[in-house]
Amino acid sequence: MLFLFLCITSAWAQEQTSAQATDQGGVETQEQTPAQAPDQAGVEVQDQAEVAAQEQTSAQTPDQGGVETQEQTSAQAPGQAGVEVQGQAAGQALKQPRPPSQVTPDKNDIPARIEALQKQVDKLEQEAAARKKLQMSEEEKKKSETEVLTAVGREYTLLGKGKFELEYRLSYDYNALDQIGEFLDVEHTYDHTITHTITSTYGIRNNFSLNMSLPIVYRYNQIGTSTEKDTVDLGDISAGFQYQPIKQTKDGSSFIINAIVSTPTGSNPYKINSDTEISTGNGVYLGSLGVNWSKPIDPMVIFGNIGYIYKNPLSDLHTHMTMGESSVELKRVELGDSISMGFGFGYSISYLVSMSQQLSLSYVTGSKYRFTGTTSKSGAYTSAAYIIGSGWRVGSKTNIYTSLEIGLTPDRPNFGISLRVPLNFVF
Repeated sequence: MLFLFLCITSAWAQEQTSAQATDQGGVETQEQTPAQAPDQAGVEVQDQAEVAAQEQTSAQTPDQGGVETQEQTSAQAPGQAGVEVQGQAAGQALKQPRPPSQVTPDKNDIPARIEALQKQVDKLEQEAAARKKLQMSEEEKKKSETEVLTAVGREYTLLGKGKFELEYRLSYDYNALDQIGEFLDVEHTYDHTITHTITSTYGIRNNFSLNMSLPIVYRYNQIGTSTEKDTVDLGDISAGFQYQPIKQTKDGSSFIINAIVSTPTGSNPYKINSDTEISTGNGVYLGSLGVNWSKPIDPMVIFGNIGYIYKNPLSDLHTHMTMGESSVELKRVELGDSISMGFGFGYSISYLVSMSQQLSLSYVTGSKYRFTGTTSKSGAYTSAAYIIGSGWRVGSKTNIYTSLEIGLTPDRPNFGISLRVPLNFVF
């Protein structure tokens, strides 16, 4: 009997507990859920906010009025257990975390996002177009490199097949030095030389061209304050060729062979009266052979050259010269040969201006002068000069090139300036 009484009492207590749980409804479920899943608290709070927002939206929609009224009535009627249990199940389903892929974006934001993306695409296209304008094409880059090298000297570039060029060059050289006079007095000597040169170049092939130069020389020489001499005469006419044996390599390197022969058409310094006249030429035949090299290294172009100059001996002379108190006759002159080299770099400042700098070196072997009964020798020497050049584009097909040469040794002019204006023709 006691055992039966205990079973009846336990069953009655369980029924009372179930009735209380039914009366408390959503409040008890809300309190139990955090206790059962403490790690999902932040997610459930966020989901409850979303449920509240959805309920407010439903309240603003006229055609959903009946459903909203039904949900409010269910929330206000705790006695309706079936409706509360259904609402709790729906709340639990909403509280479950949803993956980002299932979140539906607001339809009102889609046009704004598309417009923002279109603006970004338009901005990128404008920036790409601006960068493309700033970038030089391969043809423009090649033309710029040619202009830089042409400003350095025509020997670094080729004219091209069927093209003819006339170039006018105006140069001025100034040299001053001290020399010992006849009575052991020191006299200051000034020498001014102005040369007008017309050079013609014709392209036989793309890698081979011929050229010829015709100079007109004006010289003014002053010794001390009492002796002055000047003259205007033809200079030494020269002719030569340019040849590129191999095409430009993959790294942009170019090799051009230059050969020039100079004739003694100017007044000969060994056949004039040096007391009253001055010369406008070297007096001997000259032959030079050299190789010019260039390579573009963006944004510069580096270049260099090496050459050999042979000077033909001059004989059968009958020039009388005064040495001290006696007079001697000059019979033969053997001027020393020379080896020249130079290197430098050039770059474009803009589409209209380019600059270049180079160092020119030359080593000259000793010379021999044979007189009647004696021979005189001069020692070898080295000369150097620093050259600054520039190129100016003054028209679509017209450029002007200038240079300033500063002598670094006594055997070079103190300074020299030049101006070159080429005129191109196509046949």
